[in-house]
Amino acid sequence: MTAHPLINTGWPSATTTRIGLLRTVACDVLTLLLTFASCAALAFVYLLIRTDRGALDAPAPDAALAAAIAAAAVPVWTAYQWRRGIRVGGARSLLGITLHPANAPAWYWLATTLELLSLRLPALVVLALAVTVTLLAVASFLLLLLRPEAQPLHIQITNIHLRRPA
Repeated sequence: MTAHPLINTGWPSATTTRIGLLRTVACDVLTLLLTFASCAALAFVYLLIRTDRGALDAPAPDAALAAAIAAAAVPVWTAYQWRRGIRVGGARSLLGITLHPANAPAWYWLATTLELLSLRLPALVVLALAVTVTLLAVASFLLLLLRPEAQPLHIQITNIHLRRPA
């Protein structure tokens, strides 16, 4: 498994360029879309098998399992991102992990899951966190396009340092 492109060289690096940043973001978005598509296809095939190729209505347990398979895309993608080599070190690393842009889809997923469980207040808190992480990610992306040598905002806020995987 190859390491995340921004982690290969450390951060910040003289080799961090606008094109490299755009390529990294495009790669991350593409892997997220492929993960969504794969999980949705798997859920679709499961339902086709369980409903005699769509001739029958899906029973509630089968529909729930298919929804769970489709919804698993976000945690799978988040784990994949962290497995690729995103590591956070420093005294306040929990906050750094919480605010890391790779976790934004997971926070939206968790907020949706909490809302589906009728846990409105926790869902709103997690949704606020998700929106904050997304805004930080977008602002960081724009900042890094203007100044590739700058550190992303989640690193500046938490005063953490990215390190290469061992």
